[in-house]
Amino acid sequence: MKKHLVKGAVTAFVAIIVLLVISLALPCLRAQAADSNPIYWGVFVGVSEYSANPSIVYADDDARALYDTLSPVWGPSHTKALIDSMATKAAILNAVGWLAANARADDT
Repeated sequence: MKKHLVKGAVTAFVAIIVLLVISLALPCLRAQAADSNPIYWGVFVGVSEYSANPSIVYADDDARALYDTLSPVWGPSHTKALIDSMATKAAILNAVGWLAANARADDT
C-alpha cells in the first residue's frame, strides 16, 4: 500500500512540474508560425484641439512623433496619421476599415 502511495505521489509531483513548465513556457512562444513574415500597420490619432477640454496639449505631437518615427520603417503605405481636425469620426472609421481590408491575420 505504501509503495502505491509513493508511486502516486511521484506521479502527481511530475504532473505538476510538467504543467508548471508548460504554463510558464507557453506565453513565451511566438504566436506566429516560424515561416510567417508579419507586416506592420498603424493608424496614429492625436487630438489636442478640443473646445470642451483645452488641457490636452501633447496628444497631436505624440501621434505625429510616432507616425514620423514608424512610417519610414513600416512604409508610408502602411501608416496613416489623423491629427486634430483630420481625426473625425468618419476618418477614424475609414482608417479602421482600411486596416481591416489590408492587414492579414498574422500582421501586427
